[in-house]
Amino acid sequence: MVIINFIKNTVNRTVESIREFKYTPLLSIGQIIPVVIGLTAFVGFVIAYVMFIANGGYVIQVNALKAEGFSGIEKIFTKGTSLFSFQSAIHIIVNVLLAMQFIVLLIVYFSEASIIRKIVTAFDLTVIILAIGIILVFNYVDLEKFKWFEGKYDDVAITIDRMNVSTIEFIALIVSLVAIVAIIAFVILVVNSDSDWLLGHGTVAALIAHAGAPLVLLALENIIPAVATAIFLLIVWIIIKVTFLGEKDGDASTDSSGGGSGFDKSERVPKEKEMPSKDKGSNKNCIYIEDLNKTLGIKLYKEKRATNTFIVSDNLVAQRKICTVKELEQGRFHIYDKATGREVKSNEIPWRKSTGGMYDS
Repeated sequence: MVIINFIKNTVNRTVESIREFKYTPLLSIGQIIPVVIGLTAFVGFVIAYVMFIANGGYVIQVNALKAEGFSGIEKIFTKGTSLFSFQSAIHIIVNVLLAMQFIVLLIVYFSEASIIRKIVTAFDLTVIILAIGIILVFNYVDLEKFKWFEGKYDDVAITIDRMNVSTIEFIALIVSLVAIVAIIAFVILVVNSDSDWLLGHGTVAALIAHAGAPLVLLALENIIPAVATAIFLLIVWIIIKVTFLGEKDGDASTDSSGGGSGFDKSERVPKEKEMPSKDKGSNKNCIYIEDLNKTLGIKLYKEKRATNTFIVSDNLVAQRKICTVKELEQGRFHIYDKATGREVKSNEIPWRKSTGGMYDS
């Protein structure tokens, strides 16, 4: 909805600017240029996407998935043609249009600004230009090619060579900070003027052309591996839920209260885990364990603690006391394998050295 409203407002403003062009040419140009930038970015987007499809991008991804399955997902993520706009004439056209928008902004701003604002802004722009110039000279420009440096280049080179690395880095840092502060100051000056909309429209157009369109294209070209990854994660989540949460539910039936030889049998055996029995009282003295002795299932152990010797269930996540060894051996408590209904005897349960840990209750 927001995008639709944005497009409608942009179209309406552009149509109005075209109608008023002969009366306010600069303002009209300032409105039209960002729209042209957006349309140029869209054309580049369409061309790049068609190239990706025509070159078999999706077909390659599907075939890779068929051949390697989920193990090949990471291999089919691709940059595709998302950088097309930075490697073609689209990039040049967009940058030229952005430069034109900036020039229009300056003309309109200076024509409306007060004398003080003009002086401050002119000084600020001079600082920005000098700072950027110094950075470019140190990093990209070969001074020896300029006639101004004939006969002086050696002296300049020697001076730079005598500077240690930390000094050069410090100078670069200071110049960069000065440039950043000056740019921020310029933005503040423009935002607090009647020309702020020119800066806003130009900024939005630049973001769409240099970030929005490439990122959307990258997402579209990786939709197949993205969906495959989502399916893989869903399967993993289901397996974890079935395996571990299922075990936790099974362990809930083995829950018992407190230490010592006394247990609250009504809390130890939840009703949903009880098997039907003719003698309802016997259900309080027995337990049915799911996934007994299965892989990633529940194991039973005898374990000696400070207060008594217990039968303990362990599902690799938590340990729970079921009853005392004495209660099991004397027949006062019974343990059954829920899958088979077979009773588990005391001599089938191995001993384990006390872990010294706390049981879940």
